[in-house]
Amino acid sequence: MGRKRGKFITALIDKTDDLRHSQEQLNHSMANGAVVTEAMAKKMQRGQAFNLMDQQLGNLTQSLGSMFAPAMESAATAIGSMAVIASNFINANQGLFEWLGTGIAVVTGLGVAIGGLKLASAGLTVAKNLLGLSMLKNNRLMSMGAIATKAYAAVTAG
Repeated sequence: MGRKRGKFITALIDKTDDLRHSQEQLNHSMANGAVVTEAMAKKMQRGQAFNLMDQQLGNLTQSLGSMFAPAMESAATAIGSMAVIASNFINANQGLFEWLGTGIAVVTGLGVAIGGLKLASAGLTVAKNLLGLSMLKNNRLMSMGAIATKAYAAVTAG
């Protein structure tokens, strides 16, 4: 029996370096685990702060809502009664509102048409400026190319 114990002890002595290395790794992991756990706890505390702020804002909203509720109910009642009056007036005067709607459509159409003409005029002006300066001669538009050609012809002719 002594030999078996001796072999067992001898086998364990060879493993002490492995055991020491494993213990060091375990200590390192525990130290890093504590750092990670602490960081997680801090993040959770920040999250709790946001939850608390959200709850406090909810409480404020509820308090303000209860404070303004009577005024909102009065305003809703007034708006509702005005809507009923307007609806009854429109139903009683259908022809007037058909003409009014047509008038608004015509004015809107004219505004769009005039706006389109203004845009087209601006576009033509830009195109003219991009293509070259021009001059009016005898109520005719002449581009700089045509002016240069006429000037060259006059110089060489004479």
